[in-house]
Amino acid sequence: MTKYVVSQIQMTKEIIDLVNSTPYPEAKPAIYEAYRDALMGWDFIQANGSVQSTLDYYTPAMNVEADSLDRVYYLTNAWNDESKVERLGRCRSTSVGDLILDTETDYLYMVDTCGFRNVATGYEFEGVL
Repeated sequence: MTKYVVSQIQMTKEIIDLVNSTPYPEAKPAIYEAYRDALMGWDFIQANGSVQSTLDYYTPAMNVEADSLDRVYYLTNAWNDESKVERLGRCRSTSVGDLILDTETDYLYMVDTCGFRNVATGYEFEGVL
């Protein structure tokens, strides 16, 4: 079994309330913009030029013992076996835009619109790891 670390962008209730009360197209808080971009997947983040600004908002949310990325997703999206998941604080079901670190290989993956994307190096991941 491998230990994986799932990192997510965590918005507070205050940020969510602010976003919901701000009419479109007014500016939204930067953390919301990062979350929205992440939900569009890695290709969108790269094309938008927002990789680093998006990565800055991730924090570790869960440690997971699993034998593959698919199993991490299965365990943390549908919460099928919580004995394999250590919550590190507030977290939600794993979904598009979340990051998963394989601690054996140090590869960092993004849950993408279809499958997982091994994210490129050259970015700072301090808060993620």
